[in-house]
Amino acid sequence: MSWRGRFLPHLIFVCCLPWWGAMAQSLGIDPNREIQLQASTKQVNQFFRRFNAEEGPDGQRWYLEHPDFRSVGVRKKYIPLLMDKTAGIADSLVRAFANEATAGPYFLSLHGGQFLAEVQAVFSWEGKPDTLQLFLTIQEESIGSKWVIVAAQGLAYLAKGQKDTGQVFLHPMSHEIEFMNLFRAFQDAENLHSYVKEDFQPDGLSVLWYEIQRKRVLFKSVVGVRFHCLQIDGWYFTLEQKLRPELNSGWLITHLQRQLPADPKPVHHE
Repeated sequence: MSWRGRFLPHLIFVCCLPWWGAMAQSLGIDPNREIQLQASTKQVNQFFRRFNAEEGPDGQRWYLEHPDFRSVGVRKKYIPLLMDKTAGIADSLVRAFANEATAGPYFLSLHGGQFLAEVQAVFSWEGKPDTLQLFLTIQEESIGSKWVIVAAQGLAYLAKGQKDTGQVFLHPMSHEIEFMNLFRAFQDAENLHSYVKEDFQPDGLSVLWYEIQRKRVLFKSVVGVRFHCLQIDGWYFTLEQKLRPELNSGWLITHLQRQLPADPKPVHHE
């Protein structure tokens, strides 16, 4: 390994120390203690705890009896640290978000609803790879809870043969023969789209379910995960993992906006 590979991450870390030291001092923390410089948000649950001011910068959990537990002042200093500094989110937007989140007050929770996981997964369709997005949400059970798949999008498989040539159709007088020509329609699998209304869109999850049961589709791997959060009234943000050799690392807010999208759109993970 070259000297760059061995020492560059440490140089970047050291360069970040003045910034983190100032923030640590503002929180009444000794910036010289190495354990207090572990700013990377390593888990989603840790992101929640830091957003809620339920954990100290040294990774120690805070409980109700701790003087800074869910402190408004600490949260206003913590929340900006949970933004991806490379995402270009405006400081004014971050301040407004922190002010409104703490004024509610709003506290994030995995079980608080309005928290959607987007998983980019690779499947093999009859031997050919295809990448699609699975959307999952937490479902509460009588004992405990579990993640459940609620939608699938981006299946290239569904786009095959979808062009309507106008050469096959159900004749407008089909009712006079009691729709006996439906037999021909349902035998013509490649042109089935020509027999349904033009704005019909197949349900991706239903198709995926069916093809897996027929063993024509095999799951291969997960290549990306992000979360869509709508738990703060009037706000929408995405949460993604950014691994890099610096303090602004781990699970961070990569997109923040006031306007709530009706349907969060999946994006490509690099």
